[in-house]
Amino acid sequence: MATMEKIYLLVGESTYLIREQIKKYQVISKIDPMNVVSLDASEIELENILQELYTVSFFDDQKMVIIENVDALSRYDMKELKDFQRYLEKPSSEIVLIMYVTKLPERSAFTDMLEKYTFIEQIKPLEGSMLPIHIKKIFDEEGIRIDGRTIQGS
Repeated sequence: MATMEKIYLLVGESTYLIREQIKKYQVISKIDPMNVVSLDASEIELENILQELYTVSFFDDQKMVIIENVDALSRYDMKELKDFQRYLEKPSSEIVLIMYVTKLPERSAFTDMLEKYTFIEQIKPLEGSMLPIHIKKIFDEEGIRIDGRTIQGS
């Protein structure tokens, strides 16, 4: 089994591709879907995020916490983010934390903290010859037959 990091920061424009990467991490880490918690940092308070990070799974020994729009946490000052930083410095061995943003916020203490304590992965958009291959794969997974010429738009 591949070694998993404890904290990931996925950066990319495509929410779909980011979610696909998260699914891969979920499979690799063998975390049951019942133990996956998704939070939107733009809609939830920091206290709720911290509570989730410090609560172990009741059902299993592993849990995955996904935080989308993590850049929204930059609305807090660094004093307010002290407990969050403390978690990043010493993450739980029972939790895989995956955060994602479309792009890293401008240089700030918050961005420096993310860069220091997370494994950053750039999720590049599909381009050129990779796009039709990926589209065909999606249709195949859904059990739908599609002609290559249709995908190419010719």
